[in-house]
Amino acid sequence: MTKPYLTLLLIFLIWPCKHIKAHENNAFKHQIEQTIQEQKIAGITWALLNEEQMQVGSAGLANVAENFAMHDSQKMHIGSVTKAILAVGILQLVSESKLTLDTQIRTLLPALTIKNPWQDDSPILVKHLLTHTSGIDSVRMWQYLNTQVTPDTPLINAFNNGDTSLLTARFKPGSQESYSNMGYQLLAMVIENVTQTRYETYLDEHLLQPLGMHDSTFTFQTQTAMPTPTSLAMGYHDLMTAQAAPPFLLRGAGQFTTTATDMGKFMALILAGGTLHGKIFILPELLPFLAGAHDTNAHKAGLKIGHGLVFSNRDRHGVIGHCRPGTTFGFRAHMCVFPDENKAFFYALNTDSETANYAHFDKLFIEQLQVKPAKIAETVNDITALKDKTGIYFLAPNSMAEFAFVDWIANFVWLTQAGNNLVIHSLQSEDKVIVPVGKQLFRDVTRSNATYVFYQNDENHSMLSYGHRTYKKGSVLKLVLAWSSILLGLTSLFGILLVGIATLIRDKHNRYANIKLSFYNLIMFAIPITLYTQQSFMQFGELTVASFCLMLLSGLLPLSLTWSAYKTKALLKQSKIYWFDLVCLICALQFCIMLLLNRQLPIIFWQ
Repeated sequence: MTKPYLTLLLIFLIWPCKHIKAHENNAFKHQIEQTIQEQKIAGITWALLNEEQMQVGSAGLANVAENFAMHDSQKMHIGSVTKAILAVGILQLVSESKLTLDTQIRTLLPALTIKNPWQDDSPILVKHLLTHTSGIDSVRMWQYLNTQVTPDTPLINAFNNGDTSLLTARFKPGSQESYSNMGYQLLAMVIENVTQTRYETYLDEHLLQPLGMHDSTFTFQTQTAMPTPTSLAMGYHDLMTAQAAPPFLLRGAGQFTTTATDMGKFMALILAGGTLHGKIFILPELLPFLAGAHDTNAHKAGLKIGHGLVFSNRDRHGVIGHCRPGTTFGFRAHMCVFPDENKAFFYALNTDSETANYAHFDKLFIEQLQVKPAKIAETVNDITALKDKTGIYFLAPNSMAEFAFVDWIANFVWLTQAGNNLVIHSLQSEDKVIVPVGKQLFRDVTRSNATYVFYQNDENHSMLSYGHRTYKKGSVLKLVLAWSSILLGLTSLFGILLVGIATLIRDKHNRYANIKLSFYNLIMFAIPITLYTQQSFMQFGELTVASFCLMLLSGLLPLSLTWSAYKTKALLKQSKIYWFDLVCLICALQFCIMLLLNRQLPIIFWQ
């Protein structure tokens, strides 16, 4: 008789706990559903790991047009979160003594022309590609937006466009961090070189299968395959514009399809210290380097924020985690692990929106896991720490070499002093207040630990870094001159258009004959603009009629302005009105010369 009573007692004790847990999960899912509605997100899948317990969930729609609900087992594209998984594949090869972190890339990939001015004392190593410290550019337009690619396009084709400067180190390898998609394409090629197997096949068999990630693959998956794969969610841009996954040249940097459950298994490997079924999968000596900067100039100056072999350590919402975000066509994803607390989260959204606040999702998952707040670094009230730090700073380098000039004139920051603090101003974001925490280190007031560091580089330049980006102190005068040239040039080009249009309408005597060539040159820019609207945005990096017209017209502009200025100069004695034409032409011409000197003319996106 005792046993039934004990059973009832256990049910009585356990049932309220289960009821509370179910209530908490329902409340959390309701928060997620409310958030995707507010942020105009189609759907989401997620996995939470808490003390070896996995919780998987989903909300919203996998396919809006078909009204398919998102399921827990839905397959999703995860963009650059792929890099974390590929990186573990590299570390597995290292753990099996098939590769070392200090192997030179030049010896592994002899078919490529890799230029490194610091080759003798700082060659590019495998670890530099993993940590984004190789100095190699991130991506070119033709590598990213290109419809001529197939899922079977050889990896090396991403570097075979005749540009011998493509794989050039832009800073001393290992000295700083700069995001590089090309670097992970090279790592995929390293896997193929070492294993003599297509990298997708090798990683599927030797990484995913042992982990039990049976619903994941590095092989290309798309929603337009026949028969239509209902297990793969459709991707969306703003206004729920559907976007099927296209193949792309740098697939090693972001081609991966997975589920929340499978990503839970991947995170479990990390939380288990790299052991799988009681066996070493990742060498223990590699674990301290999975996240955080190591041996960069910023790290040597005291900054701990940066990219490790697999993750970046991110300081957000009062906690510090080892994280890896990702974005691809129509999808966003994020993964964070907290090894000290044996907790982790992953989520994937099938909407890539320009307006959504994705950080809000991070906050919800952090709160749900109840991650312990990080200790806040104490402020040092030392006014001398602010000395000589105000001024203007430019990206050194920016992440895409072809837009270096654009980033130079638009993505700079300037620092001012506000009492015992510094304020970082930018054209791209809101002001950030940073407070000194000792030894040239500063903390963003919204963060817990030091997020910025000042230091002198090898050339004795004043540098500012927050790990993932580095700035060099520069000249305000040079920037003012550049912006003056741009504003003067654009205003003058507009003036030439107005003169041309006005004289076409009103002048019976063809007064505009002197600027006719320049005027027609400007009017004809409507051709490539119209053609671009008629083609897919995926063709933006290709040689098309639109891009050829843009290259031709932008290349002819300095010539047409020079000819018009010459014709106008000969007419100055006839009327003072021609002085206005000449001033406009000269000002527009100086603008074109500046663009030529900075390699912005002619405008070409296919190289």
